[in-house]
Amino acid sequence: MVKGPERKKGFGEKLNRLVGDIAREENERAERECGIKGLLNEDGSVNMEGFATENGGIYSKEEVGADLAQVYNDEVSNSVSHNLAFGSPEQKARVKEWQKDRSESKSNQVEEAIMVVLYNMLKADFLVVRAAKLDDYEAGVDMFIVNRTTGAVICAIDDDHKEGEDDLKKQEKTKRIALKGGAEVKYGITSHNGQLKRTKLENLPVFYLGLTSDEFNNLMASMGPGLNSAVSGKEVEIFSQFAASLESQKNSIGSLIFEPGAGIRQNIGQLGSSIKKLKQIAHAIQESHFGQLPMAA
Repeated sequence: MVKGPERKKGFGEKLNRLVGDIAREENERAERECGIKGLLNEDGSVNMEGFATENGGIYSKEEVGADLAQVYNDEVSNSVSHNLAFGSPEQKARVKEWQKDRSESKSNQVEEAIMVVLYNMLKADFLVVRAAKLDDYEAGVDMFIVNRTTGAVICAIDDDHKEGEDDLKKQEKTKRIALKGGAEVKYGITSHNGQLKRTKLENLPVFYLGLTSDEFNNLMASMGPGLNSAVSGKEVEIFSQFAASLESQKNSIGSLIFEPGAGIRQNIGQLGSSIKKLKQIAHAIQESHFGQLPMAA
């Protein structure tokens, strides 16, 4: 049995390949169907440079440049390289090393695994993307899911441990975000009449999707090598858990917002049809794998 660093490396290589394939497929679809070029980076995150007006986006080249500079500043801070000359080869090398360590971390691998599961189940009806680095670092949003029909957006944060105290901390974080009016995603995507468009998103409810270490390891062991591989029973199980969790969290957060005109309350309300669709997809996939099941409400 492969254990420790070798298994971690193997999982990382597999996930990088799968996420890269997702990015290529979504970029080709966005360009073919919507005329949008370079929607995502290779790691499945939103491409910030595509938001510059010269690239058909909504922000000036200078504003995007300033945001990219902020991302670099955040990474300088995270890599503890602020003591080196700003922009020097030594500092850039330290930042690059930090980026590599981050990409190989368990937390990043869990995020990629969640993206692959959601994409495999939802690609026909939803766009699944990782947030732009600015929105990841500044807003704490790891990924978001866009209903291709309604344009409603589900934001998600995740972690590799979702039991006990860590789980409670994540739940409290999502509630705090909701009570403050929701998250803002500057480099967002929505859909109108089936056409994707780059836009700023505001007052978004944020939900928590996570995997325990055992769930992650079992998921990776069962996941096929390519996007065209048959969906495993473990993937079905995990996705069904996600759909149920999103509904539960939506109801819990919705109960905290009492102001009728609040933007976040309106966005929570718009998620009803999306989460219902997720449950229907989960039921259909469960039925095809495990036999007859009672219809989800």
